[in-house]
Amino acid sequence: MLSDHFTDSPSTSQHPNCGRWQQISLRVLCDADFAEDALSVLQAAQRQSLPVQFDLQLEVVKALRLSQQNWVDLADITMMLHVHARRGDTVRVIELFHHFFPDPGPDGSKVKLPNIYHYTTVIFAHAQRGDLEGMNTWLGAMTKAGIAPDVYVYSIILHCFAMRGDIEPMSSLLDQMRNIGIPPTAVCYTTVFKALALRKDVVAAEEIYKRALKDKVVPDRRMVTALMNVYVEAGQWQGVIRVFDYMASSRNRGLQLTVEAYVLIGAPFRKLEEHTFALLIQSACDSGLMEIAADIFTEMEKLAEDWQSSLHINTYVLTIIMAGYLRKNRRAKARAIFESMKARGIEPSAVTYGTIIRAYSVEKNSMGIQVAEEFLKTLVAAEPKQRPWMKPVGGRGLPLEFLYAPLMVAHTWANKSEEVERLFQDMLDKGGEPTLGTLTLLLDVYRRTGNVEGIRRIWPQIHDLGLRYSQINSLFQEQDDLPNAGLRSHGVALCIPLSIYVDAMSAAGHHSEIAETWTTLRSEGMAFDSHNWNHLSVALTRAGELERAFEVIENIILPYRQKTQIISVQRDRHPDSPLIPPPEDDGLPPSPPESPMHYRGRRSPRVTLTTRKFKPGMEAGKRDDFAHALHVLYQVSPIWNVWRPHAVTLRVLQEVLTHLEAGRLVQAIGVNGRAHLQPVLDVKSLTDRALKAGEILGRIYDNCPQTVQLVREFAIIKQAQRQKIIYRRSS
Repeated sequence: MLSDHFTDSPSTSQHPNCGRWQQISLRVLCDADFAEDALSVLQAAQRQSLPVQFDLQLEVVKALRLSQQNWVDLADITMMLHVHARRGDTVRVIELFHHFFPDPGPDGSKVKLPNIYHYTTVIFAHAQRGDLEGMNTWLGAMTKAGIAPDVYVYSIILHCFAMRGDIEPMSSLLDQMRNIGIPPTAVCYTTVFKALALRKDVVAAEEIYKRALKDKVVPDRRMVTALMNVYVEAGQWQGVIRVFDYMASSRNRGLQLTVEAYVLIGAPFRKLEEHTFALLIQSACDSGLMEIAADIFTEMEKLAEDWQSSLHINTYVLTIIMAGYLRKNRRAKARAIFESMKARGIEPSAVTYGTIIRAYSVEKNSMGIQVAEEFLKTLVAAEPKQRPWMKPVGGRGLPLEFLYAPLMVAHTWANKSEEVERLFQDMLDKGGEPTLGTLTLLLDVYRRTGNVEGIRRIWPQIHDLGLRYSQINSLFQEQDDLPNAGLRSHGVALCIPLSIYVDAMSAAGHHSEIAETWTTLRSEGMAFDSHNWNHLSVALTRAGELERAFEVIENIILPYRQKTQIISVQRDRHPDSPLIPPPEDDGLPPSPPESPMHYRGRRSPRVTLTTRKFKPGMEAGKRDDFAHALHVLYQVSPIWNVWRPHAVTLRVLQEVLTHLEAGRLVQAIGVNGRAHLQPVLDVKSLTDRALKAGEILGRIYDNCPQTVQLVREFAIIKQAQRQKIIYRRSS
């Protein structure tokens, strides 16, 4: 028997592939109904301290039960289906379903009839893979069998839509539930919050929470924690702290998401006592402390080996560690982690493969990009059954986007628009879809290469996709009390592409098109972020609108900076609601929360800077106040300073002041980036221009004193830096 080949001998237990082959043998033996042999193999693995997946242990227990009883009831079948459904193994689930519930015989009789739990489990298996077609097929089969979907079935379907980030189908499903008398539960609203977290839409999440209360839904811990996650993903740290205080006052805890907030705000690494392992490992990797990350992972492995533990080594944790080693250029270690992933029977995800492609695509030599392209071709050329990574990755993006985006970024930085277009088209040909991320890369490479026609062609697609991406109006039906319910904030969906568009079109001299686009987006309810306003200030300078360029800094950016500093100090330890109180009407236009640093390249410098600012003793607070350090970090972190004039903006405004003080007017950039040619002027004309420049300068001094002061300070700092460099070179 197969079990005879696995002993407790040292030579067997030390073989690197022993655990993997034992798990394969366990699955074969269970499927073949050799329960006793499967138990022998499992016991041998446990004696050798080899890891065995919890689901596989459950299969062995199930096989033993079925072997000891010569019958299988409906509950047994549900359990067996669920084991495979959790892994998204739709083929095996359907195979077992038809095995236990075969089609009627010649006499039309059936031994057993499936119930709602069996159909629900099959639908759940398809939902795990994001397979809408399969879900619809089995929903139809369930309805044909005379079984009406219940709230659990709708919750599974809602979860699938959330994984894909499909807001409109979620809205239709919620309406359908209400129409047939199945009110959405706290679980349903929790799922909606998960989808909104991916869109970083705080405004929508707060309105949905109010809608849930109106529907007399009692929020549970998971629902409130999901609301906290929306604040975390959006970088709304005030909301994170408020929800935590609300939960703490209700004797609940939101520790894991509080830790995630620390990671995304770029907190210095601290080894916390609570084991929120994935986030701890991410924080250690961000700080470059790979040895500590490995130690935390080893501790996680020890706890995961306990069969009573709920911890499991998954793709997410291993990918984080692998990416950390790749960033440190320790590729042998990274490869070992990847091989360990396969040895454990864990399927690498699209994020895992995308991480590998990114590591090669950022190499300075062309060989790295060539290796990355060959690896990509190998992945997408495989048969569909050999591409388990095609499963949607938590709603954050489509699998093919994770694979193609790193190479598109590399070619964008190299200003190779043809290569970016080729990869984009290849992604579409392989079954991918245009996304805001990939379209933004196209927009950026057109900006870098001065392709105005390409920008004009791609921007309407980005605009339309951004509107669909942010379209949540249907979630607010029957809420007539909402002001301007038809206008919803785009969140941060269009902020990055808008900044690229404004920069490109202003550099090319197409100023009127920028004004039209800005007006359109504002009328549609878009909230512009600090980067948009900085780019607008530069664009106004290029258009010759000098006073308006200074006014953007004086009347928008600086007031927001002051407002953010005040908010960061405030804290209500016992709020009566997890929602942030509505802001006072200060006359400022609406703005989205600045998105947190999901990308390690942006987090790492903040970690270094924040570690320097975060002095010992600052995190000391009450024993159970896990959010105290986050509240302090919110005040000292460089993230609060996002509402500031950028260095590029200040440099442009400094040049404006220099020109005006010299009696020279600043000419608008014409089409194709050329300044408007001025005729040769006589003495009187030169005098008139100097007087006009003086008048403009005077109004800027009078109306924008804080901005002028900032520009002066910026000039002094830059001059000191230049002198320091000259001194070092000469010494």
